[in-house]
Amino acid sequence: MPISNIPILYFGISTIILNTNNYKHILISSTLFVIQKPTALIIHLLINGLAYLHKFTFPFVMNSLTPVIAIADINLADQVRELVMKLPFMQPPIVCQSGTQLLGILNTQDANILFWGADFTDIPGFDLFQLQTNLPPVIVVSHSKEMALAAFDVGALDYLVSPLIPLRFQKACYRALQVMSHASNLTLADKIMVKIGRKIHAILFDEILFIEAYGMYSKICKPNGKVLVINDVITRLEHQLPAKIFTRVHKSYIVNIQKITSFDKKNLYIDDKAIEIGVTYKLRLNSWLKLLDKE
Repeated sequence: MPISNIPILYFGISTIILNTNNYKHILISSTLFVIQKPTALIIHLLINGLAYLHKFTFPFVMNSLTPVIAIADINLADQVRELVMKLPFMQPPIVCQSGTQLLGILNTQDANILFWGADFTDIPGFDLFQLQTNLPPVIVVSHSKEMALAAFDVGALDYLVSPLIPLRFQKACYRALQVMSHASNLTLADKIMVKIGRKIHAILFDEILFIEAYGMYSKICKPNGKVLVINDVITRLEHQLPAKIFTRVHKSYIVNIQKITSFDKKNLYIDDKAIEIGVTYKLRLNSWLKLLDKE
């Protein structure tokens, strides 16, 4: 039998490769497996070498993402923590004991992935999405499927139901990586560079009236009725735009706060354009809406 056809045993690093733009995110686990041809082993090692160059390989290189676990149920939080610790691209997670503590962490530290239980008494359900802008990718973890639709409606990336299945958990985490690595936009001091078709365009913040969801794309609406369709979803734009200037007011709309000309309890107005205030986003505008109750 030719040597190229002799199966060999190889104890090493098995990889699942997920291509996102120009990066290769790799799920790594030590295992014993059979490679049918030595050439396959060479290819396998070359792939890991390429991944190393992209800084997505062995644990000491990949420990770069900061996960935050905010789940009141201790047993469920422990399940998440154990699964997170098995992923080589994760740092040890920050574990929150309350919703208030979570808000403090989100405002002072760079969190890359949030595991949210929606079960804290001080910030129940999905009030978090109303209180905090520019959240990192959020994976909701629950004992029940009942809140799934509501979770996706407010912008959660994924929804996991206990008992947690490791492979399903890993898939959710890779979705979060995709969101971060797929960003084709660059945010600068006074503008954002966005991809339109095959070109990158610079758009000043001051030129943006509001942004409207458009399926897998988004519409940037400028003065004089000009509309630009960009190659990105509204959720990613929400994460990239400065929260001091832009805020999400509906699952389909982000508005430039400085361009709002009037508002009532149901809508914001930018000149003649009425933009509905989504129920799940009203807490963000609570201080404004309270003004309508004053004599």
